Amino acid sequence: MLGSIRCGCCRPRRRVRVARGCTFTSHLHYAYFSVIRIVLQFLYEQRFERAFDALQLDSGIGYGIVASKSQFIEDVGRGDVPKLIDVCGKANLPEGLVTDVLTHVCLELLSSDDMEGYEELLSKSNGLRKFSEEEKAGMQRVAKEMRPEDFVTQRRVLAEKVAGYLEEMPASRLLSIIGESLKRGGVDEGAYDLCRSMKGEGGGYPPMSPLCDISFQSEVTSVSFSPDGRTLAVGMVNGRIELYLWKTGKLREELGWTTQLVWEHSLNGQGIRITALKFSPDGLILASGDEKGNVKLWQVENGRLGQKIVCAHTHAINSIEYHPKNQPVLLTASNDGTAKILQIRSATTSLAFTGHEGFVTAAIFSGKFVITGCTDSLVRVFALKSGALIKKFNVPTPPSSNRAVTALYPHPHIDHAFYISTPGNACCLATTQGLPLHVYSCEHEDDRVLAACPQGNWLMVLIQNRTLLAIDPETNQVHATQQLSHAATHLAHNPVNNVLAIWAGKSLLVLD
Repeated sequence: MLGSIRCGCCRPRRRVRVARGCTFTSHLHYAYFSVIRIVLQFLYEQRFERAFDALQLDSGIGYGIVASKSQFIEDVGRGDVPKLIDVCGKANLPEGLVTDVLTHVCLELLSSDDMEGYEELLSKSNGLRKFSEEEKAGMQRVAKEMRPEDFVTQRRVLAEKVAGYLEEMPASRLLSIIGESLKRGGVDEGAYDLCRSMKGEGGGYPPMSPLCDISFQSEVTSVSFSPDGRTLAVGMVNGRIELYLWKTGKLREELGWTTQLVWEHSLNGQGIRITALKFSPDGLILASGDEKGNVKLWQVENGRLGQKIVCAHTHAINSIEYHPKNQPVLLTASNDGTAKILQIRSATTSLAFTGHEGFVTAAIFSGKFVITGCTDSLVRVFALKSGALIKKFNVPTPPSSNRAVTALYPHPHIDHAFYISTPGNACCLATTQGLPLHVYSCEHEDDRVLAACPQGNWLMVLIQNRTLLAIDPETNQVHATQQLSHAATHLAHNPVNNVLAIWAGKSLLVLD
């Protein structure tokens, strides 16, 4: 569940004890101006807890402070085990309690079949290193017997114990520190309008403006940004793939953003519908999937066809993903009810993930797992090496909502957590154990989530009334960023900057 863990209580760190009643100012000496700027930014976004973390990281001082103990307990209970581990590395906890926390983390890893993470944690923790082989075997038995609700209960128990050793500091204390730093010239006054932000007049997600609106001769079916954020690939019903280069620079303010067609190609001239696009991690290759189940690899530099895997699936391909560490490996999802691992060099299928009772609409890598989403409203977790089904669970959105999966996106910061997009009136963030971390529902049941995708630390959601929403997963605050002038049904985000591509039919709108 947690993947590769870097435990704060197992690594060397510089620690300074803070006497009760001491304030941040006595340790910062107003010299950490860069930190104060970070704090201002976090306050501007109303992310107080992350501001505490930034202070502790930059100063090397472990304060053992949280903005809210109750919120800390709630977050850990919902599955944020990394937060529990992180606090163990910052607070002065009894050795026995630290061992209890790490033992529970071992159980979480064992239940997720993450033996590598389990062995790593055992080797790096002084307390766990003393465990006998019999104790380790017993821990493995317990992990197999525990139910998901048992893990939730145990997390809350541990979080409540740890919270007893933490200090709680409200955001107002942090604001007063920043006020003092402003008086002493620590930062440029006027850089952030804290009063407007606190009154709700400012802050939140930055407003977006249209960069360009492109019309095509054929319906747009798939869009993908390159890893460097410079190139946009567009696939269409007529089988064409067009690449656009987005140019910035000195002329931006005068002329706006412009598009330059890099290359266009009609696959075999057959007009076979393009259904999926994905750039390789190095940006040199563009993989395409079509309605016939074919996968083709195109050289981005010149548009030439480099490799072809004919009939990788028997029906349309809905998604393509490159393995994040092993580039010659692709993961595909298809309407034939399977997801597959494809070996690019040999143009063969090395593993098939089966057992779905509908179209497989999405598949993603998650550490040692492959996660699939299906129109049967189930999410399945498979072992990457063997293809064995480890777990399946219903999409944790309201029963009244259409729970067929339309897309899956890995969470950028939480291991083995991912966003699930559905065509109903809700989307959610869940873990590989099927535990819902957050469920986001439309205010009105008649509204529908048309598309959702993560962008940095935000979840972008497009709903039926043509409103684009930005959700902060940490605070659950929702910001309406854009009221679209025309209908849109799909989203794609730029991995480098604040750019979104939104499209429907033959129109594509790019927002910044």
